[in-house]
Amino acid sequence: MKWYVHLLAAAFLVFATMGDDALYLVVYLTSSRFSRRLRLWNGFIFCAVLQSTVWLSYGAVLLFGKTLSTSDIEPTKKRLASIAAGIGWLLSFFLFLKWCRKRIRKRIRSHDAYAAAFNPVEAVSTDIDTRACLKRNGDYYKTVHSDPDALNISNANYGTLNGDSELGANTVKANESTDLERNGGIILKRHEGENEPENFFEVTSTVLVLAILGALDELCYFPSLLMSETFDVIELSLGALLASIAMVSVLTFALPRVQPLLQFLDSIPLFIIVCTMSIVMTIDAVKANSN
Repeated sequence: MKWYVHLLAAAFLVFATMGDDALYLVVYLTSSRFSRRLRLWNGFIFCAVLQSTVWLSYGAVLLFGKTLSTSDIEPTKKRLASIAAGIGWLLSFFLFLKWCRKRIRKRIRSHDAYAAAFNPVEAVSTDIDTRACLKRNGDYYKTVHSDPDALNISNANYGTLNGDSELGANTVKANESTDLERNGGIILKRHEGENEPENFFEVTSTVLVLAILGALDELCYFPSLLMSETFDVIELSLGALLASIAMVSVLTFALPRVQPLLQFLDSIPLFIIVCTMSIVMTIDAVKANSN
């Protein structure tokens, strides 16, 4: 049989078994909450983990090929399925706590911003020159007590002092409006920044864990394919590479054209996506252990 037929068969087989990976990849590769650079990294991590699975399976066949059999793989498959489901639920719980923390933080920031905007007294008080006021009052006190006739002059100039007061009141009002605008700007910025960019390390590490969990299925049947010589390691490696690139390409270039789908994906918290994947892995674990 031609080598490219083996290659296409391997690619089709691997692609057909990656349905559980699409559950989380569809979000981590298409959602607008992640930058383009981060989405590319997520796709690269997925492809790299799948390639590592192929070569890890090949290493296991080389080390234990003579003693390894299908009867030995089945118990391992059951244990790996249970472990994957447990780790998936732990990761779901971690993402749920992170989601709750973000919502609490947003509420606190919004409350602080509104409080600062509608209580500008503290900010305005710093703009008043208290030393100048004390100096003017002190000079007035000294003038009145040293020269009683100055009191009449002071009363005659009351309109001027009142004008100064009006000017000061206008200054305070201007300061208040400026402070409100300033705090209003803070509110707008806080609201604009509600969708904070996701942390690069947290997202990539989460995708890495999910990719490893999704690759546990392949880790169970790749050694069987290599031991039975259905494919050699080069054919399986290239087939897995083509399948992963095809999966990433479909999710990256085809789905973003469907805007309602993207809006729907952006509205779904990440812990729900991972929880759905954990449910699928739990069902697989129950089926594997019931046989």
